[in-house]
Amino acid sequence: MSSSLSRMRHHPGDLPWQAVEEAQDLGCLLLAVCEDGGQLAEMLADQCLREATRV
Repeated sequence: MSSSLSRMRHHPGDLPWQAVEEAQDLGCLLLAVCEDGGQLAEMLADQCLREATRV
């Protein structure tokens, strides 16, 4: 279990930047579609990043 936790704790330089950009694009799209969707957009972007960094 500790090995999976350590895998989740990537340094910013280790993030796959394509996934980061996609998550940001998704957040921007959600903000455009739903004016009050800022919190939802951040939540979904964080979820995308967690999925992207899971090995």
